Amino acid sequence: MDFFKRSFLFLQSKTPGARTLKTGIAVSVSMLICELLSIPSPVLAGAATISNMQPGTGESLKNAKNQALAHIIAIITAIIFGVFFGPSPLIIGIVTIVVITICLNLKIETSIHVAIIAAIFILYSPGSDYLQSALQRGVAIFVGIFVAFLINVTILPPENEKRLKKEIIELHKVITDFLEESLNNYLLIQNTNREDFEIKEKNIQERIESAETILETFKAELEVQSKVKKEKELFYSKYLNYQKILLKNIIDIYSINEKRRERVFNRKAGIPEEYFSEMNSIIFQLFSDFQKWNDQVIKIVKEEPVEAPELKDFWDVFNQKIVSQYDAITDKKKFIPTIIEVSIVVYKLKWTSEEAKKIVINNQAGGVKNGL
Repeated sequence: MDFFKRSFLFLQSKTPGARTLKTGIAVSVSMLICELLSIPSPVLAGAATISNMQPGTGESLKNAKNQALAHIIAIITAIIFGVFFGPSPLIIGIVTIVVITICLNLKIETSIHVAIIAAIFILYSPGSDYLQSALQRGVAIFVGIFVAFLINVTILPPENEKRLKKEIIELHKVITDFLEESLNNYLLIQNTNREDFEIKEKNIQERIESAETILETFKAELEVQSKVKKEKELFYSKYLNYQKILLKNIIDIYSINEKRRERVFNRKAGIPEEYFSEMNSIIFQLFSDFQKWNDQVIKIVKEEPVEAPELKDFWDVFNQKIVSQYDAITDKKKFIPTIIEVSIVVYKLKWTSEEAKKIVINNQAGGVKNGL
């Protein structure tokens, strides 16, 4: 068994993917079964097999159910019209309308095209005993559906959670680096070129969407919906939502920094730059705290030991600094626009730290502690 698995993995690495290999195997198996059982029209079994191969085990089960129901409708409809009226282009058109109408009402639209093809094959069943021939063709179709489902869930089923973890780990690094870059730009009064920023933003957005797609496939996997699996799904959903809002915060910080640069270089109203030295140290410390919590979050994904860091609350310190600086400035009107921007940056950092902290604490409280 080990030899076959290694051989299959080797072949998989040399082909477009596991689904391609599994489809080829499934077609061969379904047609071979038809030949061994002397079921006519094994080509129908092969066609049904191809239409039922899916990327995930959950999709395969759902698709098999829909395919089976659609084929039952198509076969029964085709047999009834075939027995009473015989095959003809007009009858085929009527059968097509009937099958489509029923499938739409049952919300199994994705199986309509293969059901119609099956109906056509059934209507044109050869031989003197039309009913027997039609039923044999129906059996061949169901052999294909069953084999496709069986192969899909038994031979190297897709490792969606493994793929999801890999995607999340890569996303985590990219978005954390992007946040650090944005904060450094703010502290140093510089900014990433807008075109480059938008490319990075788009890349992260695409990574989030890719992870969400894999998560949906993972949710649909054919397995017992245990408490552990549900907790994993909830954790991954919360994590991706956390990353979405983090990306939004990065975009906001970029916008704030553009305004700060314009004010500084055009010598417009605002806090004198010497006041920023104290602010910068607070922002730097907040980002450091965020990183500590953020590092613990990704450890949950990697299944590494997680611990809650003991960190000092800088929120009161920041408020005191703001008040003291406000009191020291003579022209307080110049102070207000800038202090609003600084407060937004600090608040966003505090929020990201709090969200990361929630994820870690929830994990330690039970959550996915033993599931990941």
